[in-house]
Amino acid sequence: MAGTRLTPDDLLNLQQVSDARLHPDGNRIAYTVSAVVTEAKASKAVSRIWLTTVGGSDPRPLTSDGTRAGSPSWSPDGATLAFLGSRQEEGKDQLFLLNEWGEAQQATDCGGGVVGHTWLPDSSGLLLLVTDAPPDDEEDEHEAGRDWVVYEHDHRFTRVWRYDLASEELEQVSYADAQVYELAVAPGSHEIVALVADEPYNWSWYQARLARLLPDGTFETLHASKKQYTCPAFSPDGTQLAVITCTFSDQGMTGGDVLLLDRAGANPRLLTEGHPRSYLNVEWDTDGSRLLCAAIEDGETQLGWLGLDGRFEAFWQDRSAIHFSNTIVSRGGDGNRLVISRGAVTEPVDVYSLGADGQSPTRHSDHNAALREWRIAPAETLHWRSADGTTIQGLLIRPADAGSGPAPLVTLIHGGPTSLWSYMFTGVRSTAWAQLLAAEGYAVLLPNPRGSMGWGTAFAEANIGDMGGADWGDIMAGVDYCVAEGIADPDRLGVG
Repeated sequence: MAGTRLTPDDLLNLQQVSDARLHPDGNRIAYTVSAVVTEAKASKAVSRIWLTTVGGSDPRPLTSDGTRAGSPSWSPDGATLAFLGSRQEEGKDQLFLLNEWGEAQQATDCGGGVVGHTWLPDSSGLLLLVTDAPPDDEEDEHEAGRDWVVYEHDHRFTRVWRYDLASEELEQVSYADAQVYELAVAPGSHEIVALVADEPYNWSWYQARLARLLPDGTFETLHASKKQYTCPAFSPDGTQLAVITCTFSDQGMTGGDVLLLDRAGANPRLLTEGHPRSYLNVEWDTDGSRLLCAAIEDGETQLGWLGLDGRFEAFWQDRSAIHFSNTIVSRGGDGNRLVISRGAVTEPVDVYSLGADGQSPTRHSDHNAALREWRIAPAETLHWRSADGTTIQGLLIRPADAGSGPAPLVTLIHGGPTSLWSYMFTGVRSTAWAQLLAAEGYAVLLPNPRGSMGWGTAFAEANIGDMGGADWGDIMAGVDYCVAEGIADPDRLGVG
């Protein structure tokens, strides 16, 4: 295998691309580029907003180096780019606005920081998720060295605020003691539906419900379940709501079924019950007749249309992966052009565009070109049978300089467990050492046992009450398969 041997320093110098957002004109693309690792004693990595075009102009940064900027979003009228960030290394994220010919202006100075933002349909302003400000003496306490964290002592909620573009005023909208995680705004109005919980703690997210924000700042429950929700979206006429639901293990690892409800939260209907894939997002088509979805099936990424009759038709499927971030798929004004942050096993994430007719993606950024000088081991797709006959999928990375005989094998078990080893670049975050192990002569098995997403909700929920049971059997069956096929040396097996 040609190229330079990969080292840890090479991986630490990679750039992470995410949050690609297409301008309403269908040409300009704003996206985030961040360092893979944080600096010493820093809580977040340095990041910048970049701009490129579908037409082929060279990417260029829109924000300054050494600061933090991310989560870009264009106003519906295309006049303003909003993003979250801080010009101070350890400052709380605030809302910034960037107009066509100007410099980014900080729009908020919230003591607890801004953790999310959504444009109003008429472009008159934004809805912000703002965390309550800390106690007045917190900074003095930290400077005095009293910077410890007491579990569940910091009782601060994240609430909904409205920022008005014309007056530049910030107004609190939700007053109830309720933790707000996500929200959606009905087209043609300012009606807000949100995912809310009664407490502001990590465990509260698992009990979040779908609720309407009332004029008095309180919430009215529309739908509640023992399962979790993400990505609520109103239909274009505002009469229906779609949301992703499943038993999720972590925020951000949220592939599941598509649930459809009417505006009042009544008549819930699972559109995708029994489907062999996990849906990642929903975005209504302009006429409200179907939903654009990204999904994972047998580990492969799909883009397709989900009809209100429950039929799914993929127009693109590939052994690659879309970066899980605030934005999974972004559409242009006419709805015929899409942009994604896409990577593959041997390629870090970059910005791509494609049409809704299934054309091949076109690359619009290349932030890790130096990678081509390294020896990157490809991945093979394996399928094997577990003890009860269930088919299990996984990825195998052979040693970079593989010989003809069995190799020492390290099996890496993914977290979650409602996650998966996808066809993402195996050189960042939890898979970073897969390529380093391959460079040192090890084979690496990346199994997706029951409990993983990408094989439908029943498979994702199959380990509930049985963690370390049948899922562990699935993993061990994969190791046995590698030994039987002459891939792995049975006397040199490891786990990570």
